[in-house]
Amino acid sequence: MPDNIPLQLGVNYSWPQIQPIIAGVPFVGVKGITFNKKREYKDTYGVGSNPISRGAGKITYNNCTIDILLDDWKRIIAAAPLGDPTLLAPFQIRLPFVPDPNNPNLPTTDVLQNCQFTDDGNTYKEGDTSFFQSVNVIYAGQSR
Repeated sequence: MPDNIPLQLGVNYSWPQIQPIIAGVPFVGVKGITFNKKREYKDTYGVGSNPISRGAGKITYNNCTIDILLDDWKRIIAAAPLGDPTLLAPFQIRLPFVPDPNNPNLPTTDVLQNCQFTDDGNTYKEGDTSFFQSVNVIYAGQSR
């Protein structure tokens, strides 16, 4: 068995390489973003008890959640019609991985299309030294 070579894959993609861009504006107060899409598949049955083929169905884009610093969220609210971020026109969320000399991986960008905020709320807790909001986004279209 060959020897295990330390760091043979180099440095992983990591959070410090991401520069979130929401509606064309870079934001540094984002500490998390979750999104996923799902494609429907259905087996087709004929003779026998095993599937004979499989058909692809619709793609569902599950809601996206962004954990954003209240200071940045207030900037979005200030730019929104009537101060309501749910009234903003559809926009892109781009998540480019900024090249890092220690990371040999190729630069890549995740892009969420046709995004709109679906809620606007706040959570404040005693003892917090900064406030982050979890905001939900509906989107349709994703590329990598």
